[in-house]
Amino acid sequence: MALKIVSRAALEQRPTMRLNYKMWMGLNFLRLPIKDLHEEIRKQVETNPALADCRFELPPGWRPDRAASLAGDNAFAFEKLQAEETLFEHLSRELELSGAEGKLREKAIEIIGSLDENGRYAGDDLDAEGEKARALVMTLDPPGCGARTLAECYLAQLGKVPRHDREAARAVIAEIDQVLAGTAELKPDTRLLAAKLLACLDAKPGARYSAAKPGYIVPDILVDSQGRVAVEHGTIPTLKLSPAYVAMAGDDTLADDVRAYARDMVEHVQELQAAVAKRFETLELIANAVVERQRDFVMRRGALKPLKMKEVAVAARCSVSTVSRAAERKYLRGPCGLVRLRDLFSAKDSAPLAKLQELLADPELRQLSDRQIADLMQAAGFKFARRTVNKYRKSLTQ
Repeated sequence: MALKIVSRAALEQRPTMRLNYKMWMGLNFLRLPIKDLHEEIRKQVETNPALADCRFELPPGWRPDRAASLAGDNAFAFEKLQAEETLFEHLSRELELSGAEGKLREKAIEIIGSLDENGRYAGDDLDAEGEKARALVMTLDPPGCGARTLAECYLAQLGKVPRHDREAARAVIAEIDQVLAGTAELKPDTRLLAAKLLACLDAKPGARYSAAKPGYIVPDILVDSQGRVAVEHGTIPTLKLSPAYVAMAGDDTLADDVRAYARDMVEHVQELQAAVAKRFETLELIANAVVERQRDFVMRRGALKPLKMKEVAVAARCSVSTVSRAAERKYLRGPCGLVRLRDLFSAKDSAPLAKLQELLADPELRQLSDRQIADLMQAAGFKFARRTVNKYRKSLTQ
């Protein structure tokens, strides 16, 4: 029996579904750190015959290619990470960036501490304040953590779906919820739509943070002693089209299904090329915007300035969600050492505390009273009450 080749075009039921796939690939590549992107591209090369020969080489002692010349001899490609960020640590940091305070923040911390390894909340019933805090947690990155059900988890991630497809996605999610509840069956004409629309949604958003384990990281962003920014390309090869498949795609003497298959493979390579290029371009814009605003910290380990993702999004001409994805699991290495890109976003100004630390580091000044230290802080331009000085003095000397 002859093997029937099914083209991707035959699977595309609506024009918007194709757009969804292209958008999903672009968003996914932006989210991945360079090591994971390397593996994802390798899979693409292995499964798409329209890609010309691409060699992945990772020799011992590999160092960054383009970025190494900027960062100098102290920029090691591999850094040992003792423990990756846990889900609790990650969501707690996101909660801090949200600016939530008081009881809302306390309730949210309780909920974050009650999540299972997938980010699902299976705790006791909550009062109105608790539900408000849970709703807040579901908006943090990654969205969907704190949901009780799969449908609720998906609904919290609708921002990832193109605006014109969200109503369709909402209907599909409602139908899936009924299927899981055992009150309905998934309609045949909904299956393809569900697969396409939900491809960019994560049923287990907390899973990637569930286990703290040793590992190695490769910084995605390197900053040299002059403050110049370079985005690491690693060993990602140049993706080139196979001339043979380009010829097949336009060969009218071939069978329609063979020609359509070749054309789809060629188009997929073009989409892949565009997604990879966009990933590096967007990350570079965002990295430059962050480094420009946190230059004092990046260059000298000075104080962090208040910096929200919205401010960076405006500077990089993208959305806040794009900045959030770009910052996920990315590291920057510069004169300040190795730092998570997310750590450079801060809802509070650390300059006052940094100044207080500086004063208390001086053995002579450390002997001054809280009132005298407060006066010195006032002279430096920071309004610190005596009791505030006393509070921070105790925390800094513990």
